[in-house]
Amino acid sequence: MARRASHLHHSNQLLQTFTSRGLHTTPCASRFRFLISHSFQGKPPEPDAPQPSSSKAVPPRPKKQIGWPNTSEIGKWREALLGGGEAGEDSLMVATIDGAAAEQAGDIAIGVADGVGSWSENGVDPALFSQSLMYHASQAFAAASGAADPSANPVRLISDAYDHVLADPGVPAGSSTAVVVTLESATGLLRSANVGDSGFVVLREGVRGSEPLAGALYRSSPQQYYFNAPYQLSKIPAKVMEQWKRENGGQSPSLECRPDMANRWECNLKHGDLVIVASDGAWDNVWGKEWVALVRFLREKHHEAFESQRQQNESAAASVSPDLRWKEEKTLVEVVAYNALQYTLMCQFSEKKRSPFEAEAEKSRLRYSGGKVDDIAIVVAMVVEET
Repeated sequence: MARRASHLHHSNQLLQTFTSRGLHTTPCASRFRFLISHSFQGKPPEPDAPQPSSSKAVPPRPKKQIGWPNTSEIGKWREALLGGGEAGEDSLMVATIDGAAAEQAGDIAIGVADGVGSWSENGVDPALFSQSLMYHASQAFAAASGAADPSANPVRLISDAYDHVLADPGVPAGSSTAVVVTLESATGLLRSANVGDSGFVVLREGVRGSEPLAGALYRSSPQQYYFNAPYQLSKIPAKVMEQWKRENGGQSPSLECRPDMANRWECNLKHGDLVIVASDGAWDNVWGKEWVALVRFLREKHHEAFESQRQQNESAAASVSPDLRWKEEKTLVEVVAYNALQYTLMCQFSEKKRSPFEAEAEKSRLRYSGGKVDDIAIVVAMVVEET
């Protein structure tokens, strides 16, 4: 069992961030449409990595391989999704039935996997596992007849993808958490499964109460054996397994995890609901109440901007144009994905702001101050119900 590596170094380094500008939507014939956007950022170099000098020219270092080569099938899939950006050891997916283009998409599956970084200490690229897992889950969903198809059940998608990873010689070893959410356009039904501390939240305006928190309909619960050791799907080489058994009286690792151990949840979505799926790089740095407040603020400011635009239109017909309403909806999900990433990055590099990761460390009587620097992968889905 690999323990997740924590990066305690804080940096003010300016990071290049990426967000998706391509939106996946459902066809107008469906009762529900889902607007999807994603954002991501790999963590900066290790603190002890040699840095270029500003006083003299330094030959560029060879780029570290993260995941599958660009020329491979999985590498091409990743590049098409990330648009040349890097998510580090995290991976994400946005899948449609039959690989439909965005404008023809119906049911949609979204997900995130977080490769366990400590495998790199054994010479294994952690991104190979996480990228392969998301790729095969997306392929399995694309081959299904719809989100209601038993083969498209989130646990089944994770299980089928995991089987492919175990059988793939291109993934020598590794571990990863995972979360997969499917969205059904005919009914608005959300189905989910999460293994470990990659998870999601469903934000719904007007929801009251403290469970899980005001403004949130549901937030997935992280699975972990102990602090900083989440449930994770693993591929352990035979030699490593044999050595483990020799050192532990012939017993297999006690922390083995299977896809059927995933948390499961489902609900019927409503117009305006926002689903945020993310790796622990987001959840370890941003509190639940901050997610609610951030999205509420972005909704209000975004709507104000479009209201101002409507008022500037001289034509009364233009002021209620369906095209303008559609533009407001589709750009809002992009705004949320982008700003969710930016706010998470700000929290990561803060040494003073108390983070959820710091609070969890204290429960285990460990000292940790500020944010946790990590890879971040975020997928945002907005629900639009046809009237």
